[in-house]
Amino acid sequence: MPVFRPSRAVFGTAAICAAVLAGSLAAVPAGAAEQPGRPAASVRPAEQPETGDGGPAAGRFIVKFKERAGHSSAGRSKAYGRAAQALGVGVEEVRATATGARVVAAEEPLDSAQAADLVSALEAHPDVAYVEPDRLMRPLAAAPNDELYRLQWNLWEDRAGLRVPGAWDVGTGEGAVVAVVDTGITPHSDLAGQVLPGYDMVSEAEMARDGDGRDADPRDEGDWFGPLECGDNQDGEGSSWHGTHVAGTVAAVAGNAKGVAGVAPGAMILPVRVLGACGGFMSDIADAIVWAAGGAVDGAPLNANPAQVVNLSLGNRGLCSSTTQEAISYAYGAGTAVVVAAGNEHVDAANASPGNCRNVITVGASGRDGRRAAYSNYGSLLDVTAPGGDMAAAEANGIPSTSNGGVSAAGAESYAYAEGTSMAAPHVSAVAALLMSPAGGSLSPAAVEQRLKATARPLASGCAAGCGAGLVDAAAALTGVTPSAPRATPSIRPGDLVAYDARGQLWNYGKSGSASTRKLIGGSGWTTMDELHTADWNDDGYTDIVAKSKAGRLYLYTARAAGGFSRSTIGSSGWGPLDLTVVRWKSGDDYPSIIAKDRRTGRLYVYGNPAGSRLSPRYLLGSRGWAQYALAALDWDKDGRKDLVARTPAGQLKLFRGDGEGGFISEFRLVIGRSGWDQMGNIVSSNGFGGAGTTGLIARDAAGKLWYYQADRKRWAARSLIGTGWGSYRIAEQ
Repeated sequence: MPVFRPSRAVFGTAAICAAVLAGSLAAVPAGAAEQPGRPAASVRPAEQPETGDGGPAAGRFIVKFKERAGHSSAGRSKAYGRAAQALGVGVEEVRATATGARVVAAEEPLDSAQAADLVSALEAHPDVAYVEPDRLMRPLAAAPNDELYRLQWNLWEDRAGLRVPGAWDVGTGEGAVVAVVDTGITPHSDLAGQVLPGYDMVSEAEMARDGDGRDADPRDEGDWFGPLECGDNQDGEGSSWHGTHVAGTVAAVAGNAKGVAGVAPGAMILPVRVLGACGGFMSDIADAIVWAAGGAVDGAPLNANPAQVVNLSLGNRGLCSSTTQEAISYAYGAGTAVVVAAGNEHVDAANASPGNCRNVITVGASGRDGRRAAYSNYGSLLDVTAPGGDMAAAEANGIPSTSNGGVSAAGAESYAYAEGTSMAAPHVSAVAALLMSPAGGSLSPAAVEQRLKATARPLASGCAAGCGAGLVDAAAALTGVTPSAPRATPSIRPGDLVAYDARGQLWNYGKSGSASTRKLIGGSGWTTMDELHTADWNDDGYTDIVAKSKAGRLYLYTARAAGGFSRSTIGSSGWGPLDLTVVRWKSGDDYPSIIAKDRRTGRLYVYGNPAGSRLSPRYLLGSRGWAQYALAALDWDKDGRKDLVARTPAGQLKLFRGDGEGGFISEFRLVIGRSGWDQMGNIVSSNGFGGAGTTGLIARDAAGKLWYYQADRKRWAARSLIGTGWGSYRIAEQ
């Protein structure tokens, strides 16, 4: 039977010392550490906008006329006219207020100086009693006075945080219960009054460490283990206090002048212990899900406080089991939302359970930079992403929450940083609790998922690997108002056919290849380029161009948000003898790499692009014999791993299947084109030209006809003619 573990959250090696108001870190162990922590960087909260005063710049004012003058529209018009003449801007009366004043608006926006001049001009009129700005009022959500709140970037930072303060204007989760199905919980003053009577579902006494297996005490007895006790761990690990950390993210007390604040501080925590030494059994976890949702479990009393939300920050590799699915289906049918961590193995979430089960909300993790965290699982099964932290650069970029100072057995309460999808999931569970509470609308699980997706915002960059609907926005989810940011129309969209003509002009033909709809995106000079490749090089959501010049230089044309491109050099010389293809070669890569064939030696190299900016040192992909091939990259069989298509001198197409890890599945050399391909020139891969999710090849024949060949897993679909007269064009790889 599979053993489930916490989603490998990484905890900092230093606990957050709550007694130090400055938020410094004390050198006290914070539990299990899978990698060394880093010194904490100084963290300062983002600049908070003023609330309650929208300012007069919008050009709306409230004007109160003296009693007699207020009845005369002619008198009011005369006052407005004088003010407008003094300012040079028209003024319009909008409506009367209940108190007899008039709402007045300028016909165009005013800056602060113009607004002050208009007020002065109106006040100077003898019939005006007073004038004041019609200020834009906003809900007032005061920042909690919790001493470590300033370290909780995950709650309030605009770039990558959950934007929780705006949600608290609607509610804080009162009336909602979140079941934390985890390692149990340790006593903590920042959770005082927030914890309901739970249950210990760990059935194996040795794993439970409390001597009796299942009981009504969900206290965390520690999940430490010694060397080799859990099979695949040589050194053993200390206790993680994982459940306590998760619980604090959900509902730590807010406004108590200490520690941290939970995302839903008005909600209640229902601790259900399922993880002990070495993890927890699937059967125990399934029982815990059913019990938490109010169902009957043999030997356990009925749960008097059925949960609206079940948080599962645990998992294992493999398919969703029938046992787990049945438990989740029961909870879903009972009106309980099940929120699951996607996992931290940097693989497609389709391969990790229970995130691949039905009727769950699967959550990936982002770092403080707003990007998908490098460890987070990804893919089409993700529903949303939430802050999970990334402590590679600084421990303070992790998620701070309640913890315990004990190494194995529980010690004194503490606070600690941690990272992982285990940390991302409780953020979403807490927002679900806000939505399922009476103040949030008492939404159903299906409605919660829909609302979370509909109001999610894009990550700070794109997420080609798949991050669900985007980063959860608590304020937007609770208010139903999604902030919109103006975004220019990109010069190139994924799958667009891009080519330069004999005059050196660069054109975008979109998905049709028709000259009637093409758009000029680059002036003259492109004939100096030998190869063009379109790709989102820096994963910012805009399609860039990688171009190799005939002089052997490599250029990056970065798409600008306002339109157009800015050029930089990413390879100064020596690229002339290399033929390139640009592709996300490893499964889950956030950035494309360059695969380069050296025509002189026949070797094949990969140049990585680890940060979306500069190339990393190359590694050898193929040692010899590649000089004879013309190459393109695509996912031929749609297994999520990119493959190389090679045209031989004899006119065949051969497929070299990628293994998703940066190499090839060595036993595969499939012939996918029997003959005639030697008559084709400018063969490039096409990803998206035939529609979202499609892949194929675009090739030009000797007569100047341009053809599209769409891959259909094991064969080519019937080719389609894009157009004629393409003999003098250079087509860009997609």
